[in-house]
Amino acid sequence: SVDLRSLDGIGEKAATNLERAGYDTVEEISIATDDDLLDVSWVGEKGLLSLKQRAKTLDPQKRWEDN
Repeated sequence: SVDLRSLDGIGEKAATNLERAGYDTVEEISIATDDDLLDVSWVGEKGLLSLKQRAKTLDPQKRWEDN
Protein backbone atom coordinates (compact mmCIF):
# COMPACT_ATOMS: atom_id res chain seq x y z
CA SER A 1 0.00 0.00 0.00
CA VAL A 2 1.01 3.63 -0.37
CA ASP A 3 2.68 5.31 2.58
CA LEU A 4 0.50 8.35 3.17
CA ARG A 5 3.49 10.19 4.62
CA SER A 6 5.17 10.15 1.20
CA LEU A 7 2.46 12.33 -0.36
CA ASP A 8 2.86 16.09 -0.78
CA GLY A 9 0.87 17.99 1.81
CA ILE A 10 0.47 15.00 4.12
CA GLY A 11 2.65 15.12 7.17
CA GLU A 12 3.03 12.76 10.09
CA LYS A 13 0.04 14.16 12.00
CA ALA A 14 -2.31 14.07 9.00
CA ALA A 15 -1.23 10.53 8.07
CA THR A 16 -1.70 9.30 11.63
CA ASN A 17 -5.12 10.97 11.88
CA LEU A 18 -6.21 9.50 8.53
CA GLU A 19 -5.21 6.04 9.71
CA ARG A 20 -7.05 6.52 13.01
CA ALA A 21 -10.13 7.62 11.03
CA GLY A 22 -9.99 4.33 9.11
CA TYR A 23 -8.29 5.47 5.91
CA ASP A 24 -5.55 2.88 5.62
CA THR A 25 -5.60 2.24 1.89
CA VAL A 26 -5.71 4.26 -1.29
CA GLU A 27 -8.99 2.51 -2.13
CA GLU A 28 -10.59 3.88 1.04
CA ILE A 29 -9.30 7.35 0.24
CA SER A 30 -10.46 7.14 -3.38
CA ILE A 31 -14.08 6.49 -2.36
CA ALA A 32 -14.19 9.00 0.51
CA THR A 33 -15.78 12.38 -0.10
CA ASP A 34 -13.68 15.53 0.00
CA ASP A 35 -15.64 16.71 3.03
CA ASP A 36 -14.99 13.44 4.86
CA LEU A 37 -11.26 13.73 4.26
CA LEU A 38 -11.18 17.43 5.17
CA ASP A 39 -12.96 16.57 8.43
CA VAL A 40 -9.85 14.62 9.48
CA SER A 41 -7.65 16.81 11.63
CA TRP A 42 -4.50 18.16 9.92
CA VAL A 43 -5.75 17.39 6.39
CA GLY A 44 -6.03 20.58 4.35
CA GLU A 45 -6.74 21.43 0.75
CA LYS A 46 -3.19 20.69 -0.44
CA GLY A 47 -3.15 17.31 1.26
CA LEU A 48 -6.59 16.47 -0.08
CA LEU A 49 -5.49 17.26 -3.64
CA SER A 50 -2.40 15.08 -3.23
CA LEU A 51 -4.44 12.20 -1.82
CA LYS A 52 -6.99 12.33 -4.63
CA GLN A 53 -4.34 12.65 -7.36
CA ARG A 54 -2.42 9.70 -5.97
CA ALA A 55 -5.54 7.57 -5.76
CA LYS A 56 -6.38 8.33 -9.40
CA THR A 57 -2.87 7.69 -10.76
CA LEU A 58 -2.31 4.32 -9.15
CA ASP A 59 -2.68 1.24 -11.29
CA PRO A 60 -6.27 0.10 -10.63
CA GLN A 61 -4.98 -3.38 -9.74
CA LYS A 62 -2.76 -1.90 -7.03
CA ARG A 63 -5.60 0.14 -5.57
CA TRP A 64 -7.21 -2.98 -4.23
CA GLU A 65 -4.09 -4.61 -2.79
CA ASP A 66 -3.84 -4.51 0.96
CA ASN A 67 -0.20 -5.17 1.80
